[in-house]
Amino acid sequence: MLYFDQNAFGKRLQEARRGKQMTQEELADILHVGKLHISRMERGVAACSLDLLVNISEVLEVNTDKLIKGAEGKKTSESDELLEIADRLTEIARELYRHKGTAENQKSVSETRNSSIWSIP
Repeated sequence: MLYFDQNAFGKRLQEARRGKQMTQEELADILHVGKLHISRMERGVAACSLDLLVNISEVLEVNTDKLIKGAEGKKTSESDELLEIADRLTEIARELYRHKGTAENQKSVSETRNSSIWSIP
């Protein structure tokens, strides 16, 4: 089960804001909230609404998963893994095309089947 850690969220919010070289007051003005609310969120004393969370992520150009969980999220990781697998399969296909009709082709296919490319974690 996932629990919301306000303190960790606040630290990530502060880091993202500072990364954009913004003051609490500047961020508060853009978001139409009080500077005190930004300060309280960064200290983990106050939470924000989902609407405000989305606005914060847009203004600071940071993924909501990054703000909430501290990571880009599992979906990104799975997408990256699939892209990596697709790249490896493309390389294998090119290699097989180059060796089309040769004895090496059969050997390459055997070696590929036994390699780790086919075992997806």
